[in-house]
Amino acid sequence: GGEMAGGAMPGGEMAGGAMPGGEMTGGAMPGGEMAGGAMPGGEMAGGAMPGGEMAGGAMPGGEMADGNVAWDESDAEQGELSGDTNTPTPVTLAVGDNFIIGTSVPGAEEQCIETPDGNQAPYYPGHAPYTDVFTFTLPAGQTLTNILIEELTVEAVHPACGLPLEMQLGAFTGFAASAQIDWDSDTFENFVRLPEANPLVGAGFAKNEGDDLLALYKAGFNFGPYMIAPLAADPTDGTFTFWWKEGANRTTYRLNFVVAGE
Repeated sequence: GGEMAGGAMPGGEMAGGAMPGGEMTGGAMPGGEMAGGAMPGGEMAGGAMPGGEMAGGAMPGGEMADGNVAWDESDAEQGELSGDTNTPTPVTLAVGDNFIIGTSVPGAEEQCIETPDGNQAPYYPGHAPYTDVFTFTLPAGQTLTNILIEELTVEAVHPACGLPLEMQLGAFTGFAASAQIDWDSDTFENFVRLPEANPLVGAGFAKNEGDDLLALYKAGFNFGPYMIAPLAADPTDGTFTFWWKEGANRTTYRLNFVVAGE
């Protein structure tokens, strides 16, 4: 969430760079913004179909037109995904399509922190509302093959220290081969760092419907001072954590975690 020139930091934007958790001049940062086109509650433009089905959307009972709703924040029984990276929400994925439907809401405050190079870096304390984090386990014989952005909307809330929405890269997403992620927004210094005890094995920005986040993780993350090696293979046989962070804007999304195997 802060803008800076010449690089990026987890949690801010920067002129010519980004920071996990914020936006940046020329893009958005980990925790930054995005542009897209989903509707609240995971519904799709086109409206409902007879029998309670949506055109590509959810059906009563947690099922989708061609898949399974693994988590829907608008469901009264499931509720909000965790906003604490240390205690992610446990989610169960099945073979096939698994939809995660959520909304992230910016915190009440945006601070513009001056960086050593004289630029302004957005900082968003109180990350629980704008962070969604969940964990899942894949058994041997099951492989995660895609993380598709199927629905995405964005509504500007904070000014991102003057960074226009159209110049932002998107919400920051991170992927770890662990049951949690160590990160906090209690200080600006922590806000702009990447996890250390549970390092990310993938990172990328959620910007456009149709993009595959897993493909971004396989391409590696090289942004300013932040570097994460390309994810070598499709995740399988282990516990993983997914991290969504959008610092300045309100976003509604539907992701599809595609699992192959038996």
